[in-house]
Amino acid sequence: MRAIGIGAILLVLCLAMSAETVVAQKYGKSWDPMAVQRGEYLADEDFNKLSFEEGASYCQAMQEALDSKKKRFQNIGTEKDRYQTEVSRLRKQVANLDEQIGDLKSAVAAMERKYGPYRNKAFSHTVVRGEYLSMIAAYDQIYGDTMKWPRLYRANRDQIEDPDLIYPDQDLKVPHGYPQYHLVVQDEFLSKIANYWEIYDDGREWPRIYEANKDQIRDPDLVYPDLVLTIPR
Repeated sequence: MRAIGIGAILLVLCLAMSAETVVAQKYGKSWDPMAVQRGEYLADEDFNKLSFEEGASYCQAMQEALDSKKKRFQNIGTEKDRYQTEVSRLRKQVANLDEQIGDLKSAVAAMERKYGPYRNKAFSHTVVRGEYLSMIAAYDQIYGDTMKWPRLYRANRDQIEDPDLIYPDQDLKVPHGYPQYHLVVQDEFLSKIANYWEIYDDGREWPRIYEANKDQIRDPDLVYPDLVLTIPR
């Protein structure tokens, strides 16, 4: 009973001591102030062995440790609330993106069903008076783009000598889709072929064609007419 009474008295007295006394006695030799910060506390019997000044210093260290933990607790709570708000916002965004993905999948599937049977098929167009290749290429049912006329020319070299001259009643092939093969013609080279919009639309992609056709291309700077090249996708 006596030991408990002394400990209680020390605990009360330490709270009543002035700040100057506490600071002066804080680093007593009987206990390690850093131990309190680490959560290593004195047993009751060890506390009861402290002098009055040491007990007061120990109490102050305990109070500082408690205040520090309370502050950290509050900061963590605030940080948690902030993250929870951010998580809620991100979840809403994810749900919205999932909905968009679902809509796009449905749209793609519908387009595949409609367009799939016609992919890579060649249609035809009968030239009428006043038409020219860029004009034909601009039709929605052709390519919808005047700049894509060279593909019409390439597909109809057998009947078009000059791309600026086409004639009424000519039946032009209109290839669609992206070809898996390319038939080399006179004056073509790999970067030129790669630059065709239906191939890669970028001449710098020519190594892809070369790598896919090494079995028949010894020198990438030399390709010959009538060579059938595989176009990797």
